Amino acid sequence: MELLKNWISTLCVVIVIISIAHIILPNSSIKKHVKFAFSLIILSVMLSPIIGLLTLNKDIDETVFQDKISEVTRKDEEKKSLYDEEAILKSVEKNLEKSLKDEFYENEFEVNLIGEIDFDEVKFNIEKAEIIVLDEKKVKKVDKVVVGKEKVNKEEKKDSFLEKVEKFVEKELEISHENIIVSYV
Repeated sequence: MELLKNWISTLCVVIVIISIAHIILPNSSIKKHVKFAFSLIILSVMLSPIIGLLTLNKDIDETVFQDKISEVTRKDEEKKSLYDEEAILKSVEKNLEKSLKDEFYENEFEVNLIGEIDFDEVKFNIEKAEIIVLDEKKVKKVDKVVVGKEKVNKEEKKDSFLEKVEKFVEKELEISHENIIVSYV
């Protein structure tokens, strides 16, 4: 509405100025040229809102284009951040495997970490650490078999080696032992 109001007031001012100039000009051959120039000025004032709308459309297109570019850039940064996070977690897994192998040299280990990294605070938030001992030579103790009675405690008993591994991982990763699962294959 403001645009229409400004356009009408500009058109009225131009018409008043041209009318005054037309009255002041003497009747001569130059009056034809001045009338032509004035008509071009009035025409340009009349077409200015249309030109303004066309440039507004161009501005809208540029804004939409810039929004699309920023959205794609943001998505790329998120993908890169996720890739970096996965790569760092894999690196921590490999380092933990190496540390476990150095500490318990007769065994092979497979480590799987579940968590996230806070890049702002440079902090690991490991929710779960799964350590699998890959030792075919190790013979597990067989639990006592009782026929006719149901076993009350169904929790898997951990042997001393698994407890040592769990304590080592707890110390290395600085996480609670509830978040660590150590098992044999």
